[in-house]
Amino acid sequence: MVDESTYIFKEFNNGLYIDYAENLISVPFTSLENFTDLTDQYSFPYSISQIPDEILKFLDELLILYKFKEFKEEFTSLLVFIQEMYLTYKEVQSDDLIPQFVEEDKEYQNLLKIIEIYLFKKEIEPHSIAFKFSETVTEISTIKNSTVIDDIFKAICKNLGIDQNNFHEKKAKIIENSQILKPGKGGEYVKELSVSILYNFLRAKSNNNSKNELLRFCGCFLHLCQIPYNDSDNEFFITTISYELTCIDTQYLRHIIMRPKNLFTKYQ
Repeated sequence: MVDESTYIFKEFNNGLYIDYAENLISVPFTSLENFTDLTDQYSFPYSISQIPDEILKFLDELLILYKFKEFKEEFTSLLVFIQEMYLTYKEVQSDDLIPQFVEEDKEYQNLLKIIEIYLFKKEIEPHSIAFKFSETVTEISTIKNSTVIDDIFKAICKNLGIDQNNFHEKKAKIIENSQILKPGKGGEYVKELSVSILYNFLRAKSNNNSKNELLRFCGCFLHLCQIPYNDSDNEFFITTISYELTCIDTQYLRHIIMRPKNLFTKYQ
């Protein structure tokens, strides 16, 4: 039985993801100090990962070839981080869940309108606050005491980090500049983000590799993560890293970095 804190590496096969079951090696998750742009976006919820021995050997071969062996532990953790983030975003940003995010955005707009009145229009006093639960609770009544109402508003403002001085700035960040991924684009967002961040890291650390060589590294690394950078791929058959690198479409990856797709939409 696998502990809940353990992530099982997935295989991409015939368009589906299934747990690897053989020749797994337990690896502790290492802090991604060189990839904080990724960790700022997502938090990996596991402390241990089980990764196929073959994948680890391919990764080792790739790092040796590019002279990045010193980052082996971090790249090993990056394998599972990107795969798990990709699968999570792919699922969470599904068509079925988008309406929930839209409704949440509208509710925050409504809440901020109420807070704005509370902060700036003192002549308009809130008379009451009512709470409704999924089941009828007879002993709960509407809150009408002005002191209690004031305490509730203060608690909400404190939680959101809002006051009179920063209200409009905070409102812009929460609502006006809020973005929601388009339906079904969560996985694609993670791919584009990963390629861009990985490429920038490689350029900063490498002195001898051409741009195309670095792009091949990015594509090959995504394949090791079992993530197709091109949606036409349904599975991977990696034989050697040297051969896999020759199969990477650098032009496609260059477009991901130079001309990223508009994957976001706004709901006003």
